[in-house]
Amino acid sequence: MVSEIVKDIFFLGQKSVPATKDDLDVADKLIDTLEANKDKCVGLAANMIGIKKNIIIANIHENYVVMFNPVIVKKDKEYDTREGCFSLDGERDCKRFVIGTK
Repeated sequence: MVSEIVKDIFFLGQKSVPATKDDLDVADKLIDTLEANKDKCVGLAANMIGIKKNIIIANIHENYVVMFNPVIVKKDKEYDTREGCFSLDGERDCKRFVIGTK
């Protein structure tokens, strides 16, 4: 089921809670919603479809990867960039890190 994208800044700013096995249906909603919007975005978080759970999805080389309770364990080589968010208008300056460097 394709979900509506949440644009409410107050809702988006609220803390999400850990996902459980009872949240597996959220993955289907994220997959359907990302598939319907793949020309506009490469990833979504559950709060972007109105669900305050620690679940994200990313389109990585045409494969959808759903992550439950993801944790960043390493970050390397900081760089400055600009990016947009499907839930928010415009672009913002931000810092990001190269992942998987040796």
